[in-house]
This record gives sequence, C-alpha cells and structure tokens, in this order.
Amino acid sequence: VVDSSSDVVIENAGDGIDQVNSSVEFTLDRFVEHLTLTGTDGIGGDGTALANKIPGNAGGNYLGGHEGNDTLTGND
Repeated sequence: VVDSSSDVVIENAGDGIDQVNSSVEFTLDRFVEHLTLTGTDGIGGDGTALANKIPGNAGGNYLGGHEGNDTLTGND
C-alpha cells in the first residue's frame, strides 16, 4: 500500500505478479505489473513495459500504460 509520494516499491525480475494499491500519484517499478488507484482524489498512475492492469479511482485520473498489453480502466 502506497500512501505517500516518498514511498518506494522495488521488485526483482521473475519474482511473480505484483500489485500496488496507491492513494497518491505513482509510477510502477519496471518489474511490478499491477497498480490500483484508491481514494477519491484525481491522481495519476503510470505503468511499465510489462502487461499492466491499472484501474483508476473515483477521481479524474491520468492512466499511462506505455508498452505492453495493458488494461486501463476509468471508474466513476
């Protein structure tokens, strides 16, 4: 769970499928696959070259999937 812009998530290659839940703007580490934006603030979430799943929260979000077969979902 990420709740501060100073939080850092680091993952090694090949260590499985990873999930980050964040209530602040966040960019995934290059080996983390999934990001869920939580709360109601309009925040951003950036993915990686992997196949990311990034659902937004109830706020106005920026969702960046980048390379990979990504699934980006806006929510109300």
